[in-house]
Formats: sequence, structure tokens, C-alpha cells
Amino acid sequence: MEKARVIEEHAPVHEQVLKARAGERLHLEREDDEWPGWIWCVTESGTGSWVPEPYLAIDSQEGVLLQDYEATELTVQPGDLLTLHYEVNGWWWTADSQGNEGWVPAKKTEPLLEANQTCL
Repeated sequence: MEKARVIEEHAPVHEQVLKARAGERLHLEREDDEWPGWIWCVTESGTGSWVPEPYLAIDSQEGVLLQDYEATELTVQPGDLLTLHYEVNGWWWTADSQGNEGWVPAKKTEPLLEANQTCL
């Protein structure tokens, strides 16, 4: 798995964390101007969060989740080490050294070279 070092602090902006299952219907409200490919969605219970567009089957102002989704963001500080699991629209789903998982903007990380990689 890839590793990265945090180069800029990141803290979650929203207190509520959307956790939804594949097949759940969401109301689509707006696209993110800063992060293309993310849509503000609201569950039937009223929880709102940014959801990556590739995770949605969109029909007008409604969307159906194509896979389970969790909107947890990690609080990270410069120098923290992360394990990178996958990237979606400029954000990494990561794990920190304590095993906490969540989203971190890719631009706030830098990849670490593996011990067997060399620079030219």
C-alpha cells in the first residue's frame, strides 16, 4: 500500500458524518465549486454531506448510492504518516498510524517512496 506524509493541516468542516448503504436514495442539492466531482447530498433523515459523483446513479435531483459510503474526514497535522487506500476526485481514503480511517485532500499530502524505490 502507498504511504504519504501530511504537508498541510486538515480538519473536518462538518460535524455530522453521513454513512449510507448502497441503494439508499439521496436528495442532490449542489455541486462543489472547489472540488469538482463532489455533490452535496441529503439523506431522508436530513444528514447532509459531500458525496463523490462516481458513487451515484443520478436522476434529476435524486441519486441512488451505487456502493456503501462514509463521509468521515480525518484531522491531520503536518508530518503525520498515512496509508493511502484509494483516491476519488482529489481526496484520499486513508488510515492514520492509530488505524483511524477517513478522507484527506490529496493536495495536503505528499507520497513517500518505498525503501526499494530509487530516485533518478
